[in-house]
Amino acid sequence: MCKHRDHAAQILQRHRSLAILRFLSRSPEYRCNGDVLLDWLSHLALTCSRAELRTLASFLEEGGLLRLKDSAGFQVLTLMEKGLEIAEGRDLFENFVRQGPECPY
Repeated sequence: MCKHRDHAAQILQRHRSLAILRFLSRSPEYRCNGDVLLDWLSHLALTCSRAELRTLASFLEEGGLLRLKDSAGFQVLTLMEKGLEIAEGRDLFENFVRQGPECPY
């Protein structure tokens, strides 16, 4: 049972990662605060906790896909060039679901 739960968590993380990058690619100045992203993920049925979002955002930052900044009690995520290339389907990154032509994110 645990293996299935871990596999499901990995699938959700791959989809959340792409959804975050694509959302940031359409945001003014390529940035957004974490609370808005939590609402967007929930809208896409990719709901996660604030702690899960922070962990995922840190992973994306380590990969050079986005930059994190804490500001007045909330987290701001800013898309980097490498993240934009993945969001637009011009590059691939390990542990990401590849977007299809009609990606809903």
